[in-house]
Amino acid sequence: MTNKLRVLKFKPVHIFVFVWASVLLACIVYLSNLRMGLFDPNNQLTLLAAQSDFEDRFVMHLTQHGINTQQSVVHFYTQNQCYCQSVADLHIDSVVELAQVQGYDNIQVELDQSTNIATFIPSTPAVAVFNQQGRLVYFGPYATGLFCAPQQGIVEDYIGPTTEYFGPTIITDAQGCYCYDTPPFAW
Repeated sequence: MTNKLRVLKFKPVHIFVFVWASVLLACIVYLSNLRMGLFDPNNQLTLLAAQSDFEDRFVMHLTQHGINTQQSVVHFYTQNQCYCQSVADLHIDSVVELAQVQGYDNIQVELDQSTNIATFIPSTPAVAVFNQQGRLVYFGPYATGLFCAPQQGIVEDYIGPTTEYFGPTIITDAQGCYCYDTPPFAW
């Protein structure tokens, strides 16, 4: 009996396809990581939220621009053609629909029109949820992750009937696909 070792022979086309697929995968991973960033990269929102009057000042700035915060979801965006804004559009649409079903008003705020509101927003897309009394319940990104998909959503848990108010949840330490086109920190 003889043991024959079977030698695998690769054709040049197999090697080419393997190398091509490996390079393509490496490029996708690299480019994906370029799009990932922190929601609050300069700790702008973190510093503001640490102040005891943050919620009152935030609501005051919104109401000065004619925004009724009672039972509302405020969607912040910019018109800077940011890739991450377009990626998040499907998720944003699902949040708008959920808010409507739950009886919330959806309010769109373009940050270019109101720079003093923009000082509160470290990146977009961002969202704020207010209860029936106009108190801030949630403020931060819609989701985390590269594609800001509904499966990675954060905000959905804060849209609905609430009986008790425990203070606002402000998300600053999130990583995902965000647009940075807001003015520098100014209070």
